[in-house]
Amino acid sequence: MTKKLGFARKLNPFLARIILKTDKELISFQKRAHDLIGVDFPLDYLKQGTVRGFFNDSNELVGGYALITKGPFRTVRSLPDQTYLKYDEKDLFEVTALWMDKSVRTGFLRTQFWYRFAKDIFNIKEKKYYIYAYGLYNKKLQNIYAKCRP
Repeated sequence: MTKKLGFARKLNPFLARIILKTDKELISFQKRAHDLIGVDFPLDYLKQGTVRGFFNDSNELVGGYALITKGPFRTVRSLPDQTYLKYDEKDLFEVTALWMDKSVRTGFLRTQFWYRFAKDIFNIKEKKYYIYAYGLYNKKLQNIYAKCRP
């Protein structure tokens, strides 16, 4: 059994890609997200949706994201003029808390991360639209996004 597990780890460097549900798991995610992207995500807010964490073979949290499916939505609330929002919030979900440790930014690991992210988004059938935004004042996010220019 150990040999098979070792082989599986070589094929899949992420030991686990799990939905985080307990307060302990979500608090761990909160702290890592804050360290890497400089944003505070309240625990109650994270509980409004699905939070996925990626763990390496040392059981360290090395990436994740939150798909918030129940309002109120932080992104919508942060818009200066909500009249631009032409959709009912019940048709929206929010993509947020998206982060990845430098240790998993290699081609194969990054591909696994984005594949799972896309799969999770496409599995949200009850919503028609998603919203994603970030504050231009956040230097950590500016540095991350400057590389890919979303």
